[in-house]
Amino acid sequence: MVVFDWCGYWFEIRERSAALLPEAGVYVFVKKIHDGWEPIYVGQTGDSSNPLPDRKLRRLAFQMGATHVHTKYVAQKDRRDAIEQALTRNLSLLPNRANQ
Repeated sequence: MVVFDWCGYWFEIRERSAALLPEAGVYVFVKKIHDGWEPIYVGQTGDSSNPLPDRKLRRLAFQMGATHVHTKYVAQKDRRDAIEQALTRNLSLLPNRANQ
């Protein structure tokens, strides 16, 4: 398993089209760049097999170049909320900012 550290939280790295487990978690859509990852969108879901059900946001993430999704399975809703808020606060994410 390949992982990446986002603000102190370890996320599994997967291709954008990879099948994900139907478990609750936090995800980061990212773009592969020459020296690492560029975050595009952070969110959470009760079912990681469909991490971004809003089609407009998914299309926007893909248009912005999302190549991979980083996932962290977290069962507790309050913990997912805290992680999502920490990442959104500390990363520059235009789609997230537009939805606040």
